[in-house]
Amino acid sequence: WGADLSIKEEKILSEKEINIRGAGFFPGYGYDAENPEMPAFFTKYNRDKSRAYHVHWIGPSEKVMLKMGDKEQALKAAKLAGVNVANSTKAFSPEEREAAIVEFLRLAETEGTIRIKCTNGGGGRGQETLELKLDGGEGDANKIEKFKEILGRTFDGLVREAESFGGETKIFAETFIKNAQHIDAQIISD
Repeated sequence: WGADLSIKEEKILSEKEINIRGAGFFPGYGYDAENPEMPAFFTKYNRDKSRAYHVHWIGPSEKVMLKMGDKEQALKAAKLAGVNVANSTKAFSPEEREAAIVEFLRLAETEGTIRIKCTNGGGGRGQETLELKLDGGEGDANKIEKFKEILGRTFDGLVREAESFGGETKIFAETFIKNAQHIDAQIISD
């Protein structure tokens, strides 16, 4: 099927019927791979006794996904585990827009380049990178005012994008690490 299959429609499997017993669904990467509604959906689907077959969810449990699919919760879990993470702000709701701009600006003033992200989303969606270059000169005040305007537009755009993902709409900023690389590990076990 593909990782972009959305569970927003209750007919997720009726549209794409599976004709074999013991089939499994692996979401790959991206939004559905981080969406805790996915394992819950398959649990509910498999409880329906009228189904001739079951479709097994191949991935983490709903409980694990609730932590790791929400970037704010994932950061908290990583910090509790002693993992070094980039400096970041708290996550802000759309109603906290002005406070978010203040905090994002504060982070940009100390870090230079920041990445602003939706707490939900995945697959590279829902994020923007912004750079604030200050040189200590007289023009810095104007640069800061323009940067605040850009932060506001970016925040609003990411809120719209987060709303399209469904679920919670929160935005946070973190230090941008240039040329960073990461490894996704997907482990299957019984």
